Amino acid sequence: MGPYPSRENAPDYILEAIRLGFDVEVDAWYQDGWSLGHDAPTHKVDAKLLNSPRLWVHCKNYPALEKALESKLHCFYHTNEDYVLTSRQYIWAFPGMPGGERTICVLPDQGRDVSGFYGVCTDYAARFR
Repeated sequence: MGPYPSRENAPDYILEAIRLGFDVEVDAWYQDGWSLGHDAPTHKVDAKLLNSPRLWVHCKNYPALEKALESKLHCFYHTNEDYVLTSRQYIWAFPGMPGGERTICVLPDQGRDVSGFYGVCTDYAARFR
């Protein structure tokens, strides 16, 4: 697909990626309900959207993490740690970090061998299919 900053975290874009067979990392906030957005809660969403088994919910504030765990969403919280563990026991690796069969390689650079990773998180997911 590619980077489309204006569509990032937009519900229609997320659903489009899921229809194409991709899992999707979303940036979620909880303040009087769920919202999506990278730097701020931008798109108000129904909690049902976040229940998709294809979503990896990156909680952006503490209330989101608390609510996501309570709702049994596949979630995680991080800032700049080398590794964090998701609620389903996958390892989310900071860009450039090594990993293994339960690790998500975040923003792999061109030419990086990702064959030992569980998956990748990138704007160019089709390149790694």
